[in-house]
Amino acid sequence: TPSNAAEVLDGRLEKVSGDVEVQKRGWSAWVRAFDGMKIGPGDQISTGIDGRAVLRIKDSRTDISSLTQFVVGRAVESAHESYTELFLRMGKVVSRVPKKPGELNRFNVVTPTAVVGVRGTEQTVGHFPGIGTQADIRDGKGFAAPVTAEALPAPVQAVLGMQPAKLDGDNGGDKGKKKKKKEKGTLSDEGEETDKDKGTGVKDKGGAVEDAVEGFNLWLDQIDLQL
Repeated sequence: TPSNAAEVLDGRLEKVSGDVEVQKRGWSAWVRAFDGMKIGPGDQISTGIDGRAVLRIKDSRTDISSLTQFVVGRAVESAHESYTELFLRMGKVVSRVPKKPGELNRFNVVTPTAVVGVRGTEQTVGHFPGIGTQADIRDGKGFAAPVTAEALPAPVQAVLGMQPAKLDGDNGGDKGKKKKKKEKGTLSDEGEETDKDKGTGVKDKGGAVEDAVEGFNLWLDQIDLQL
């Protein structure tokens, strides 16, 4: 991550069309995405069969294809460096990261089998069940390397579906869990609340993904305290 004091970056969604939903960090509900919706670390984005959107974080642009699900990881900036990461569970994203004189702009996409990163270029990364990860880097500097579960923090492994979502302190069930819940009718400024079991067919209908994201968010909270 960037050295020296770092600032957490927020992004926004653009060109939202079709079935696109977001689970905000700390929320149990999914909401329908809309143009201008604020997106930050820990937010999960899911698109349906006809869903597409563009995520802008600072100067980067990421085109999100249909049937895609990912979690926004760390997005931080220091005086001379910015770092953004996406944890792609399935689907395809195309990221364009501009070069800036005197500034290192790093953008990584991590899948269950690989990590792909660019330093001012364009990359296409897809991950599909039964196929694996496909990456295409154009121009500029970039890299692609295989990744193993042991190389990633446990919360990241869980959110990518690389291991059961049981984390430290998780005794199973809902005991001790604290989740923020949004009631219908309270989301007029943040989108329409939706039934997570309807729509895209991408989201996990059990509790594994939700538990993994909750643990991942706790991990992000610890990182935020260190910035």
